[in-house]
Amino acid sequence: MIIHLHLISTLCMPLQIIRIAIAEDQLVFRQCILTILNEMNDEHFIFQIVLEATDGNELLAGLKTIDVPDVCTLDISMEGKNGYDTLKELKVLYPGLPVLIFSQHYSDFPVKEMLKAGAFGFIPKNIDGAELKEALITIYKTGVYHPKSILHLVQKARQEKAILTEKEMHHLKIFNSDKSYKEIGAILHVSDRTVQDYGDNLFDKLPLKKRCREALMIFAAKMGLIPYE
Repeated sequence: MIIHLHLISTLCMPLQIIRIAIAEDQLVFRQCILTILNEMNDEHFIFQIVLEATDGNELLAGLKTIDVPDVCTLDISMEGKNGYDTLKELKVLYPGLPVLIFSQHYSDFPVKEMLKAGAFGFIPKNIDGAELKEALITIYKTGVYHPKSILHLVQKARQEKAILTEKEMHHLKIFNSDKSYKEIGAILHVSDRTVQDYGDNLFDKLPLKKRCREALMIFAAKMGLIPYE
């Protein structure tokens, strides 16, 4: 976790300073964001990174030590606490903090789940610097931003309910382990048969080509629920 302390000259006061917290586990990508943001400063806006975190746990710990930032960019797939779980805690602890999901996972499932969980915006990692700047300024001013490239997914997400309930998301993460049904049952305090029912429910609700635990693991990795090995 890196906390940035800045001394801003009074000459810069007429500018609008956007204070940003970043949660991103890939160091190279995080450094690229810092470089791009530094190059985007102009006579109207200064982009000030006040916190860098490698996962949700670091982000939540860091936010306790600083003034609440203006915007938080949040990756979905991170080695520690992932974006799904982090967003839920952010909405409880900092309900007014605009959270912008910045991820390589932008199919139906992650877009729908994150927006339903309270994300203020969603941008894919393949956007250019100009669109990143537009996203940060727009979400800072209005609290909402979605690029045209995924607007159809956003509109679809607003019309539909989340694919999985919070309980089902928990089941999906537990199934993505080397634990047997008996061991999972012990964790959940249910019978083996009930564990199989939980699995069948996930197979019925998710767009999987095969009804097997390997398919669940592949799906969870692609959606950012668990990191790629």
